[in-house]
Amino acid sequence: MLLLYSSAIFLSAVLLFSLELMVGKMLLPRCGGAASVWNTCMVFFQAVLLLGYAYAHLSTRLLGARRQAMVHLAVVLLPWLVLPVLFRGQSGPTPDQNPSLWLLLQLTAMVGLPFLVVSATTPLLQRWFVQTGHVDSGDPYFLYSTSNVGSLLALLSYPFLIEPGLGLLRQKHYWTAGYALLSVLILGCATVMWLASRQSRKQPLAPDPSRLAAVGTAAQLTTEDNSEAVSPHPSPLRAPTEGWSGEGTKPLRQRLYWICLAFIPSSLMLGVTTHIATDIASVPLLWVMPLVLYLLSFAIVFARRPILSRGLMIAVMPFAVLLLPAFFDQSTIKFWIAVPGHLLTFFIVAMVCHGELASSRPEAGRLTEFYLWMSLGGVIGGIFNALVAPLVFSWVLEYPLMLAAACFFRPAGKGGASRTTFNRRDAAWLAVLIVVAWTVVELSDLLSAQEHLLVGALLYAVPALICLGFNNRPLRFAFGITALYLTAYLYVNAQFGDTLLAKRNFYGVKRVRKEKNRFHCLINGNIIHGLQEMYPRPSAKPLGYYYRSGPLGDILNGLNESKSLNRVAVIGLGTGTIAAYARPGQHYTFYEIDPMVIRLANDPGLFTYLTQCRGRCDVIEGDARLQIAQAPDGRFDAIILDAFSSDSIPLHLLTQEALQLYCRKLKPDGVLVFHISNRYLNLRPALAALAEKNHLVCLARDDFQVSDEEDRNAKYRSDYLVMARRLSHLGDLSKNPQWTRPKSRPGFRVWTDDYSNILSVMEW
Repeated sequence: MLLLYSSAIFLSAVLLFSLELMVGKMLLPRCGGAASVWNTCMVFFQAVLLLGYAYAHLSTRLLGARRQAMVHLAVVLLPWLVLPVLFRGQSGPTPDQNPSLWLLLQLTAMVGLPFLVVSATTPLLQRWFVQTGHVDSGDPYFLYSTSNVGSLLALLSYPFLIEPGLGLLRQKHYWTAGYALLSVLILGCATVMWLASRQSRKQPLAPDPSRLAAVGTAAQLTTEDNSEAVSPHPSPLRAPTEGWSGEGTKPLRQRLYWICLAFIPSSLMLGVTTHIATDIASVPLLWVMPLVLYLLSFAIVFARRPILSRGLMIAVMPFAVLLLPAFFDQSTIKFWIAVPGHLLTFFIVAMVCHGELASSRPEAGRLTEFYLWMSLGGVIGGIFNALVAPLVFSWVLEYPLMLAAACFFRPAGKGGASRTTFNRRDAAWLAVLIVVAWTVVELSDLLSAQEHLLVGALLYAVPALICLGFNNRPLRFAFGITALYLTAYLYVNAQFGDTLLAKRNFYGVKRVRKEKNRFHCLINGNIIHGLQEMYPRPSAKPLGYYYRSGPLGDILNGLNESKSLNRVAVIGLGTGTIAAYARPGQHYTFYEIDPMVIRLANDPGLFTYLTQCRGRCDVIEGDARLQIAQAPDGRFDAIILDAFSSDSIPLHLLTQEALQLYCRKLKPDGVLVFHISNRYLNLRPALAALAEKNHLVCLARDDFQVSDEEDRNAKYRSDYLVMARRLSHLGDLSKNPQWTRPKSRPGFRVWTDDYSNILSVMEW
């Protein structure tokens, strides 16, 4: 019996989370590979999970477990109306559509019904298990750990086994087969529960005292279909103190407590995911890491014997939260150090919040209600991050805000103050920390670049130690953390110049910064997407990755000499720097998915490359692959892809189908140019494999030797690759010793719309 129920719950969790990743990957290309795609998907999945838990709770309460099981077996058949999972459409959102709303509508049509049914499985089967009279039926929460183990298996196997080994088409078919097996297991669980309930009605004997001793509470079987099975004693776990939950607490306050404890880790999970994915690529591998830790914390705290002490997590949390600002400045901290720092802090915070949830869980009779409120908190966290925060905040404020909220809900320990206590001393300490934050920012203008790191560390360490002394006063500690994170954010940004503008939308946070009193820089996340010399007057000289002495200068200057570049397509706008290469009579067409970037590049007070262009420049809004498909075949002399510089790269622009599209839009002697400067990904093997499969000539050049003089004049290290049908079409590049044929990697599998593997190109 236990094996049957555990197997069904385990399989439902595997199907649930593999479906999330599979569908997320299917929809990602339709929105240009933006990091916000996954956050929006998570909002949908959390909302449907809430509906599933509500269905489980209300149907069981109204019908009773036995009659509800009959209804649910009919509900299990409904997803077959839409299986296998398919994307029914050929394009993504149009420029006048809200990408988040478009995604939510697509997800509803694609997977709303199957996800709803599978999401209801865990609470329903646990509720049915209470009716079986099994020795462990009095406290079925341990099955929740089984569910989380299945979730972890699905998440870990997807980026390392399923995605590298199976295309999306085969994934859909395997998922459909898994759902068929789950339907059979659910039928078996219902049958076992019915038989156990029938036998209990025939033999209504008192429970065996030895079994009561083993369980610690009795599973009181019902004799009526519509009655609830309620253990006479609550789960033997410590309930939170301080008047927020536990025995004697008002139900409303207890439910709000559950919602808050679920809301904070859910929001933090999406904040960490956005922070990581924005800087590399929005792919299942990077979605999985925070989600794995999120579920692992659930599995640990709801286990019968948790492998990590709740007291230990509470004790180390203040240190983790105070050290985290050191990992935000990625100009000085390596990726492989910064990412584990963020993930470890998130895991500790999730362990504390979920530990408090586990400690306050009610008796088995309120199991479905508990999951319902917990799910509601998760949904609110997702909505806050994916839909509310981009509209309210101009930078990613929700991440540090949730860390401060977690500090507020952290148990104060023995002798600690109440969460609701706030006195004049709390206000005084908060004022001191705010003054310190302001002082740090003001002093930063007087420091040299070499002095910033040491002085910044010292100025941060003193208030951090003061703040650590508040860890037993939740409200004061939360305010102190808020002030410290504000200090860190302002200090890091003050090092690089004045922020002229900060905007945020679905595609991320855009900032325009003034540097060295000479340049305006466009920054998305942590990556500079172009800069221009604006003082004492705007200069049309291409800077950054686009220097005339760099690879792009070789390409465009050489092609202009060897043939006429009448029409050039550029995928990715940035500041419009490439327009500086346009000559009179030439027509450059830029494709850009982010409307905010288009507005900034066209603002003459910020950048003037487009307005100073000597040729003709057009900008087309929308996903480049979908928009360029509408151009006539054979239209362009060159296509420049400038969308892969370490900022959530769109993998759908690097597939076999995409390359075939580009070749159709090129003239017979046309040239493909790929800008592949990237801190974390080596895209050469993927492009070399594509060129080889399509019988194209391929050359590459990296320009990593930048002199001090060039560095002062804003030249960046860059890496470019070109393709053409014949070597002669590349002009003088074939004679330039700096341009070499990239080495293909034996056995490298060509990326397609059905298959891609980010692991194969990561630079560890």
